[in-house]
Amino acid sequence: MFETAITKLVTGGAGLGRSPDGLAAFVAGTAAGDTVRARVTRRRKGFLEAGLVEVIVPSADRVEPPLGELGSLSGCDLQHLSVEAQLRAKTEIVRDCLARIAGLEVGERLQEPVPAGPALGYRNKVRLWRTPAGPYGMLRHDSHEVLPIERHGLMPDAFNDDVLPFVVTLPPADQVVIRMDHQGRFLVSLFGEPDRARMLKAVLKKLPEGEAPHPRCLGILYNNRPLWGRDHLVIQLAGRTYRVHATSFFQTNYAETEAAVALVRGWLDEAGVTASAPGGALLDLYAGVGLFSLALDDRFARTIAVESDAGAVRDARNNVKRDRAAAARTAVLDVPVERAVLSWKTGDPADQPGNAGDPAGALDWAATTVVVDPPRTGLGEQVAKDLAALGPARVLYMSCDPATFARDVKTLGEGGYALKRARVIDMFPMTGHIEVLGELAR
Repeated sequence: MFETAITKLVTGGAGLGRSPDGLAAFVAGTAAGDTVRARVTRRRKGFLEAGLVEVIVPSADRVEPPLGELGSLSGCDLQHLSVEAQLRAKTEIVRDCLARIAGLEVGERLQEPVPAGPALGYRNKVRLWRTPAGPYGMLRHDSHEVLPIERHGLMPDAFNDDVLPFVVTLPPADQVVIRMDHQGRFLVSLFGEPDRARMLKAVLKKLPEGEAPHPRCLGILYNNRPLWGRDHLVIQLAGRTYRVHATSFFQTNYAETEAAVALVRGWLDEAGVTASAPGGALLDLYAGVGLFSLALDDRFARTIAVESDAGAVRDARNNVKRDRAAAARTAVLDVPVERAVLSWKTGDPADQPGNAGDPAGALDWAATTVVVDPPRTGLGEQVAKDLAALGPARVLYMSCDPATFARDVKTLGEGGYALKRARVIDMFPMTGHIEVLGELAR
């Protein structure tokens, strides 16, 4: 056990202190300005991981954690900080990653975050586990024990007051995932032993013809197979409509997602790429269900979305097809991003993505905008190098990991691109997860 002063927070949300022998010590649950007593939990090469034992002198940024133990089980590793302190910490983590990894002192290019929604009640999706006694709750860390809950502070009031009480009336399952749309309608996905599906089917068959099991329930699935209603939500966001299957990825914070789209539109406005003066082409890499493809489509003569997850591809193609204007100028490619980018770089017909030739073959790359929203691993060196070699006018980069973002910014920089600006998008208040949106230009 040792005492240390916490100087700052680092990627992942832990506080940085020092052990008595001078090693960096990362202590979870701390704040910049704390003096704490900590216990070493793991020794690694060159640093320590430690657990918080006691706060000796608290930081001025500390507040009473609003979610208590539920917050710790929900990944709310920053709930002990004020919202303002959380935003400052996340911004400084991005700034530090860009300095250490990319060698960039970004100064005012890293813009102040602007919260678009509440710090609690912002999620539209949650996974719960069933207790042996019946109620649902959150799984405790490193155990199979479940903390029963009656309310979940990261979910909206409609979930807590209406949806959760309904879910507990259904035949029990091992796990349940609830997804809500922008109007509070929802899907219920239950998971468990296959033979339990018969019990659920029997309950649903007793419903009067044409009657829903709940007024706002749109579908019930068991082990991802629909048993009643439909298997997807239709979500309105940023003036567009998106079909999202129960298993497809979509951002869990609608307000911040809409703000991210608005920020990209504003940056394009400043570049003169508008609906009244469309640019050349838009490439939406790691397109998912087509969030940016549809939201930005009216600003470009052509849009090419690239996605390799089969379910997301189905949703994206459905979304494009239902938007008559987008359908006329948008192609959705079912192909890994690295293959698509490499084929465009090499021009090798044998590697061209898609089943009907190469929709990007005749692009004017100097007039092309690329949007990327990769997984936590980022673009990676090869994709970043190939992308830079193609020479698009700008790259709009949505990242969920500031370290891989900084690494890719460095690689793109070596290929002739400069980070024009960036901003933290606080998709996950109370947690150490960081989304950052950046614009790079030649």
